[in-house]
Amino acid sequence: MDIVIIDHQETLARLIPTDRVTVQFFDDPLAAFRFIETSEPALVFVSFGLLRDEVFLCIEYLYRIIPDSPIILTGSRLEDDSVLDCLQAGARGYLELGDAEKFVGKLIGAVVNGEAWISRRLVAKLLQRLQNRRYESLGTG
Repeated sequence: MDIVIIDHQETLARLIPTDRVTVQFFDDPLAAFRFIETSEPALVFVSFGLLRDEVFLCIEYLYRIIPDSPIILTGSRLEDDSVLDCLQAGARGYLELGDAEKFVGKLIGAVVNGEAWISRRLVAKLLQRLQNRRYESLGTG
């Protein structure tokens, strides 16, 4: 099972046990895209810190080329709206880097089995966002 990490540092890559997976690390998003287009990895981690304003476009692109491979946003203390925007772009979860050592193994197991990896608080905010859009589409008058 291939796991791809797109980040500017290898911290997360060192935390993933490599006994059952192969970790491919890229600090160049374009090189990562070229690899992903031919390999269809089981999981992709995308760093908010590396891509910043382009992270949404990156996730949208990845979701188009590998819709069956979960994409996980990584970052440190990101604003909820940024995470929600990434989820809407195609991410299946968010890993707070401060919690990576504790949760990365559980995250991998859960996400490759079809689960999302976000906090219950973010689930509530995502539901609220969806409900607001539905209400707005119904019109107010």
